[in-house]
Amino acid sequence: MSRFVCQESRTLMVCFAAAAVAAVTVPAPARAQTSWNAYNDFYLSPTAAGWGGATSPSATGAVWGQYMGNVNGVGGFPSNIGTYLSTGQLYRFSSVNPLGVSGTVRSQSYWDDTGGAGFARYVDNVDWNGTGVGTVPHSSLGSYPTPWFAGAPGLGNGPGGSNLANLIWMQSAYLSGTSSPSGEGIASVLTWTAPATRLYDFSGLFVSGNSPSQSAVVAITDSRGGTAPLSRTVLANDAVQSFSFSKAYTAGDVVQFQVGNNLSSGNAVGLQVSIVPEPSTFLLLGIGLSGLLVPMLRRRARWRNAKNPRSLRRLAQLFEVGQILQPARSSLRCPHVVEAKHRGFDIAKCGHHPIGPRGVEIQPRDARHDVDPARRHSDLIQHLRLREVVEFHLRQGARNRSSARHVRRALSRVGRTQRSMSSVARTCP
Repeated sequence: MSRFVCQESRTLMVCFAAAAVAAVTVPAPARAQTSWNAYNDFYLSPTAAGWGGATSPSATGAVWGQYMGNVNGVGGFPSNIGTYLSTGQLYRFSSVNPLGVSGTVRSQSYWDDTGGAGFARYVDNVDWNGTGVGTVPHSSLGSYPTPWFAGAPGLGNGPGGSNLANLIWMQSAYLSGTSSPSGEGIASVLTWTAPATRLYDFSGLFVSGNSPSQSAVVAITDSRGGTAPLSRTVLANDAVQSFSFSKAYTAGDVVQFQVGNNLSSGNAVGLQVSIVPEPSTFLLLGIGLSGLLVPMLRRRARWRNAKNPRSLRRLAQLFEVGQILQPARSSLRCPHVVEAKHRGFDIAKCGHHPIGPRGVEIQPRDARHDVDPARRHSDLIQHLRLREVVEFHLRQGARNRSSARHVRRALSRVGRTQRSMSSVARTCP
């Protein structure tokens, strides 16, 4: 018995090891399979009168940051988007500041009822060229459920000429009065911070508004450096730039979605972006191991159920009253026969067909005359319910030589728990 207990223990140890690997190596977000959508996670903080959406980040919104970037080309700042902007090159649109950018909020929040959730946005309130806030263009970032005017990004850009929906609004400010010859001015920047170390799938699009006199450029960069996921791309008027990529990030890495201009007044751009974490390699390994181990555990469970003390006691009662389970003879290549001897009783023989018994016959043969008929009837009913206990070992015997030893040990244990009973099991040659 110890050999089989040892085998079961090894199986359980493998199961626990696989579970431990999955639990330790798979980060919490992987178990929940959280995804992020820029529009659904949008928040307006500080808020604006009339806005009914989020005024602070949700659980998924906390990874998003809303900033403007200095790409004016003056004082050491870059002259265009397409490279990762450090915190010293960013300004704050929102009171929520996941990147820890220094300085105060440099924007005013607005909301217009344009249908649905309406048009919520931040607009920078900085006098960039010193001529008065109202005399210079301003960058902006917001959200809108559907295009509502002729030049809005996404109008007629969907399949079959339909409108795109649920977009982030981004518009840069070209500062012609203070820019160097190559400076774009103030870019609109949406950031996403990786919450855990893993592989992420990004998909979405940029779409420019229908404003021929204006221009727009877009880019996707990250804090890891190297090749940008989307290099600086000029968007023609009323054009769509799709993107889809997978990349591994460590916790705290930042991805920036940038919108600038091509050295002219900035065209409005709509952004759709969804981010989904890919399943961990160790998670996939754990799933694969569980698929292999479940059938093994089921087989072990059948044997454990057959050998538990309660089943053995009932099996002992079966032989004690001299009942015989006798399915029809089968044509097994090497059929197994179980013989149990008991004082004053006939021999019980059980043959079995691998597909199932061809027929079951109950033959009570008892040398004693003091057996209670009512008790015998009850035991016979139990006998019918117990036939699968014996048949399981016989079925295993058709496929596994060690099953005969299983039966021998089981019946030996019955003999130890029942006085005056001896058991023996043998296998056909």
